[in-house]
Amino acid sequence: MKHMGDDILIRSGVIIKNPENISIGSRVSIQENCYLSGWGGITIGNDVSIGNGTKIVSSEHRYDRGGAIRNQPLVALPVSIRNNVWIGMGVSILGGTHIEDDVIVGAGSLVKGTLESNGIYVGVPAKRIKDVYPEL
Repeated sequence: MKHMGDDILIRSGVIIKNPENISIGSRVSIQENCYLSGWGGITIGNDVSIGNGTKIVSSEHRYDRGGAIRNQPLVALPVSIRNNVWIGMGVSILGGTHIEDDVIVGAGSLVKGTLESNGIYVGVPAKRIKDVYPEL
């Protein structure tokens, strides 16, 4: 790994590709059967819980004219997950995503873009449904 903090739990069946491009903070848990593709860079902050079967991919294929789509080159799209984030089971996080502090992502959601802090996001694509801390 590029960086690993303290008190990290990585359960069985987790696949990590390009670990040299992945930084993980402290007090992070990655549950069973997750897939992290770090080719474009993944940064995970502190106090993050990643549920079973979650996929985090930090790249995508271009789709320029000419030639087979499957042969198009990869484009690096870094993913960042800040602090105090709970990612539910079976979430897919696509390249270029930025998840700010104090966010919950509901099970089965598809995430692309920025999830602003203090929010609960669910769905395909993930949309904000309410605040984590309503009094803020």
